[in-house]
Amino acid sequence: MRPATGNSGSSGIDEAAIANTIDLPSQGRWNESFKDSYASIPCQEVRLRIPINEIVHRIAAIAKTAILENAGRMAMSDSEVVYIVNSDF
Repeated sequence: MRPATGNSGSSGIDEAAIANTIDLPSQGRWNESFKDSYASIPCQEVRLRIPINEIVHRIAAIAKTAILENAGRMAMSDSEVVYIVNSDF
């Protein structure tokens, strides 16, 4: 059974890839689109022009928080910080 997709864009993902994500050992089986919602950000929070590196730093900060809040961890490898992400695979 293919999960409910609505307008999530999953129609571009092949069935084999979807089959590998429908039943995750740590999450169980899902039947709805992931986070079936859209968050609108008011224009006042985003400047018309923003340096790419600022966007990259924002994304990196969000990713770091998400990794650490979901049992991931940080480690050092060759003098660089790397993030270890828990995976069902």
